[in-house]
This record gives sequence, C-alpha cells and structure tokens, in this order.
Amino acid sequence: MKFLRNRRDLAKKIADANVELTKWIQQNPAEAQKLFVEELKAETRADFVPDAVAQAWNRIQFTSEVSRDLLAKSVHDGKDAGFLKGSTDTSKLIETP
Repeated sequence: MKFLRNRRDLAKKIADANVELTKWIQQNPAEAQKLFVEELKAETRADFVPDAVAQAWNRIQFTSEVSRDLLAKSVHDGKDAGFLKGSTDTSKLIETP
C-alpha cells in the first residue's frame, strides 16, 4: 500500500499494461502460446509439446479482473503456510476506478 501511495502513477501504468497484455493474449492465442512455450523452454531447458500447451490453454481464463475473495483466500493460505506474517487484511490492496 506504501507503493500505491507513493507511486500511484507507476501503479496505474502497471495495471494498464496488465490489461493491454491480457487483451493481446485473448486476441492472439496462437502467438501467445508460442511465446509461452519458448519462455518455458528458456527457463526450464525442457521441451514442451505445443499440443499439450494448446489443450491446457483452453482451460485457462485470462482476465485482468481481480477477485477480492480469491486474493483474500490466497493471502490467508500464505499466512497459514508460514509465508506471510502480520495482518492479512486485503481490503485496501485493490482499487477500482
């Protein structure tokens, strides 16, 4: 929240870029899958079968919307697992215009 207070302009640019990228992925699934496979190979040094990625891709819903409930659950789960300490109040993490 300190970042949002101090760097609101940058936070907006990041959010806008996320929306733009999400739209591009939705409109260009074949190219997005190709880039995804290339990045996976670069990161893992393993080959991924493009058909397997395409099949999995159909089950993914790309969205720039953030679910407050899912975020709260993820933060709570992170705290339960010992990854997060302190408050798990997520009510101020998401701003909508």
